[in-house]
Amino acid sequence: MHADQTIDVDGFSNNLDAICRTDLAAIFVCCGTGEFHALSLDEYRTLVMTARDVIAGRKPLLAGVGMGPAQALEFAATAQQLDAGGVLALPPYLITPDPAGLEDYYRQLAESLEISVILYHRANAVLTAATLERLSSVEKVIAVKDGIGDIETLRRHIVTFGDRYGWMSGMPTVEMSFEAFYACGVRSYSSAIANFAPAAALASHEAVVSGNNDRCARMLREFIIPLCGIRDRRPGYAVSYVKAAMNLLGLAAGPVRPPLVELTPHEQQELAEILRANGLPARG
Repeated sequence: MHADQTIDVDGFSNNLDAICRTDLAAIFVCCGTGEFHALSLDEYRTLVMTARDVIAGRKPLLAGVGMGPAQALEFAATAQQLDAGGVLALPPYLITPDPAGLEDYYRQLAESLEISVILYHRANAVLTAATLERLSSVEKVIAVKDGIGDIETLRRHIVTFGDRYGWMSGMPTVEMSFEAFYACGVRSYSSAIANFAPAAALASHEAVVSGNNDRCARMLREFIIPLCGIRDRRPGYAVSYVKAAMNLLGLAAGPVRPPLVELTPHEQQELAEILRANGLPARG
């Protein structure tokens, strides 16, 4: 965003191009950290189209969809028209749905598309084994992103459905918990810190996959736990601290949109010190 909260297309383009030059496997735009909830359809269209043009096939592109069924279908159709490879289906707005209703919501979305759908198991979108069993017949539903963190439930799902679904973790600042998810059978995750520290996100993943427990512990102690200390202070800081870190590193992020709130000046200074202590050239 610009300071007046209009979309900064040039800054977004530069950020995308930088990410494309890393070894990250795919790019998600307009999802949780991308403030999907705060975007108009026109803004969403601009961002997904920009992402398509900048990425230019260098990485798979996925876009967030959600809110009510009509909005989810409209945003998903837009993502498909703009050549996104798939969509991340965020939890439906406000309603705590019955499992049968949630199944209908996802089925309607997936059957309207020719591109793939990843289900986001988070908040009010609780995916039961029965729901996943019924949705397993929907070819376009390819994966589950877990943002609840119930290891027992997730382990049951993975054992039950195996490779019918791809499994990824989507916990806030996921590097904090990925060791547990990896042991559970999850092999990938979406990383918020990859927006400002892609090398650290990749190093953290590699440390877990290679079983380098000492490196995992060191990265948690020196970088991830201090970041989480800021993240946990106020609701919404899981997004706010990421954008603040980007700004401190000279990346175009700008402000968050209400109802999210900014880090205080003291917290921004604290964040800058954490970044610098981990080799990142934060300003301020």
